[in-house]
Amino acid sequence: MTPSVASSFRSGLILLLAAKLLLAAWVPPFGDEVFYWQEGRHLAAGYSDLPLLTAWLVRAGTAVVGDNLLGLRIGFVLCGFATLLLLLRWAHYRQVATAGVWPWVLALPLLVLSGQLATPDAPLTLAFVLAAYAIDRALDDDHWRHWLLFGAALAIAWLTHWRAAMLYPVGLLLLAISPRARRAAGGARFWVAQLIGMAGPLPTLAFNLQHDWVGFRFQAVERHQWTFEPTALLQPLEQSLTVGILLYPLLLWAMWVAWRRRREPGFDVIAAMALAIAGTYFVAGLFADAERTRFHWPLPAYLPLLLVLPTLVDASRWSRFARVARAAGVLVAVVVATVLASFRVANDTWPPGGDSRLGEPFLGWTEATAKTRALLAGMPDDTALAADNFLFAAQIDFALRGERTVYVLDHPRNIKHGRQPQLAIWRRDETALRSLAPQHVLLAVEENALYGADTLPFYRRLCRDFDSVHLRDTLSLYGTGRRFVWLELRRDGVGDCRLPPLGRVDTPLQGQRVRVGQGFDLSGFVLREPLGIDAFEVRVDGDRDEALSAAYGVAADHVRTVWPDLDDARWPNIGFYRAGAGSDWGPGRHRIEVRARADGSWRRIAVRDIVVE
Repeated sequence: MTPSVASSFRSGLILLLAAKLLLAAWVPPFGDEVFYWQEGRHLAAGYSDLPLLTAWLVRAGTAVVGDNLLGLRIGFVLCGFATLLLLLRWAHYRQVATAGVWPWVLALPLLVLSGQLATPDAPLTLAFVLAAYAIDRALDDDHWRHWLLFGAALAIAWLTHWRAAMLYPVGLLLLAISPRARRAAGGARFWVAQLIGMAGPLPTLAFNLQHDWVGFRFQAVERHQWTFEPTALLQPLEQSLTVGILLYPLLLWAMWVAWRRRREPGFDVIAAMALAIAGTYFVAGLFADAERTRFHWPLPAYLPLLLVLPTLVDASRWSRFARVARAAGVLVAVVVATVLASFRVANDTWPPGGDSRLGEPFLGWTEATAKTRALLAGMPDDTALAADNFLFAAQIDFALRGERTVYVLDHPRNIKHGRQPQLAIWRRDETALRSLAPQHVLLAVEENALYGADTLPFYRRLCRDFDSVHLRDTLSLYGTGRRFVWLELRRDGVGDCRLPPLGRVDTPLQGQRVRVGQGFDLSGFVLREPLGIDAFEVRVDGDRDEALSAAYGVAADHVRTVWPDLDDARWPNIGFYRAGAGSDWGPGRHRIEVRARADGSWRRIAVRDIVVE
């Protein structure tokens, strides 16, 4: 590499690191990240969802930078960047030109963006690549430092995630295909490294022994159905979308070439890591949890293949296709980074159509936590603060910088994500809240975390458990894609239950297109147990529409198919209906907003965007 090329390369690395740090400091946090921040404030040998390293890495970052977004993520950004540098170092060791590997590194969005969020994936990926690099060096020179580095990488992987187990199929395959690996397995240094690696899971085992194996049961039993899922056969398609549709066939080609040359030093480790990780994840994925995100799991399988691609592709007839694949990968990375950054300035028109499913884990928390802080300031000093689920509670706790305890009600989401036992260990669960027996509770509710039919039973439970339930405020964002409710719960013997209005728009559908003059049917229902709503209105493009606002008060008997014991003072006339709505509207996009008033506050029930053409 000439001095000018080397200088440009270093400048590129510095710019990439700066961009990663800026993005980490800008993108709003999502729930899992701030729950790891909570774990970092309660340092332990393990947790109900993960081993210790993720929480400890968050704690280290916030200790240096502060309890802010950059402090939350800086350790993970550095892990992701270190993975990139390690791949380049490995390429240099294998005499693959760094200038040839660098474009391929940039073409893999998951690698470029590794560590942008505070999740276990960045340190786990770094541990995987470090283990591969170290064993490759150790098998060549048999130096103690490389065997010790290999053992440390295994331990780091175990301290990060249970998925560290994926390294052992890699080792078994490596022993099967590599003569130098079989020779090394007869030496003491190999086994010392294994012993160091097996020290990694000891803290996690100690934690689980102390807490009835809650982490093991969640990861191995409760999280997975362990039944065959036919749609999981499409995992190769999922992987092609993950690493890039154009890049994927080139990586498969590199995997095949590495396998054909598997008896050669370097290629044995690359082939074993690529095939064992990709293959094991594919088989496990046929039976494992398919509800939560897992597309990123096999990333370590593809990273060593980046060392094979330069000499394989650049001098072949596929070189032009390779350049297009690299450009497409870089473009995807830029687009993903831009989308992540856009969540900081999202409003009702972004994401497109106000659909918060694009970036839902990141959206609404800033506004909701600010509202919580403001409401809490106006309540008695002895008011207990609670949220309905662990994600919302963690966001509030992070926004308050841990100034006060945030309790969490029992919620299906807590169980689904393996956090309920951890809340009990911290004495922040509903049992702890009940034992505190506070006279006043400010409860923050993320309604989106409830399935529609479960919403009313959830609120009714509060009326049973507390003497008085008063609606304090509501917040609807991104249409109604993000809905929050704040309730004051009291033990005052009054027996006054005032729940928020609930409802739904049945027609029109979001984004529905109608012809000029044709109109559409506006229908749905709004209820509020037990008092009924105080007022109803429909706004069109921000202005009250008197005709549509008068549509409330028709029978809605179908609602009792969902809630047979519905108790609303206006029953059965809780529906609204107007035929031919919008027949006088001009061409273009129009926004319909259905609202209801209760206890002096208006609540947005639903938003629909209609296109008249």
